[in-house]
Amino acid sequence: MKTTMVFYGDSIIRGKTWQENAPKPIDTKKNFVEYCRHCLDSFGIEVVNKGVNGRISKQACLELEDEVLKLKPNYVVLEIGGNDSNFNWKEVSEYPDKDHKPVATPTEFRNNLISILDKLEQEKITVILLTPPPLAEEKYFSLLKGYFGDSISPHIQQKGGIANFHKQYVDVIREVAEERELFLIDIYQEFENIPDYKVDLIGKDGLHPSEKGYKLMAQIFMKSIGYLFLQNASQFALIS
Repeated sequence: MKTTMVFYGDSIIRGKTWQENAPKPIDTKKNFVEYCRHCLDSFGIEVVNKGVNGRISKQACLELEDEVLKLKPNYVVLEIGGNDSNFNWKEVSEYPDKDHKPVATPTEFRNNLISILDKLEQEKITVILLTPPPLAEEKYFSLLKGYFGDSISPHIQQKGGIANFHKQYVDVIREVAEERELFLIDIYQEFENIPDYKVDLIGKDGLHPSEKGYKLMAQIFMKSIGYLFLQNASQFALIS
């Protein structure tokens, strides 16, 4: 019987990146999931990439049946939340004094995440949670200013900086993982541990990893799931 691992989430699972000299972002073939696939193939694990650019947690919950559950996977690698923390920047630029809400508040994101996990748990699917990488705020703010002008600055300051606001969603993932005793790979923390990660590991838009960043994510992932596989083997008395 084959073992299937579905990577489910947003553009970071899909493999979006923005290279420094490029006019627009692309979906690169040198992405996190493809790097993992090369390693996991040797273990007889079938890898399925179900990443969608722009996917939010509510959408992920609604699409879970068709995108994931029908495949009856053994494992689901779930990375979501970055798009939930986003704002309608056009509205922010036009009405900078208003109190704008994100796509989903941290509480709404938490509820959606729990709904996804409940459905996966019901199907006895092993979940591997990932945090997204941190934002490179200066790069991201520069990109936003290029599209929407400097009028968005007061709103960003009001939210304590867009990187700090984004981190609230990362903290939700960490808290839920701890509460439910789920296997968590904290990509956010691993990136922050590396000097100059914002230069080398995050692309031009400040949001998505560079190809080098995706390769590092895969290295972190493969090292981490080794511990998970050992835990599972020990649990079923395959090793002592």
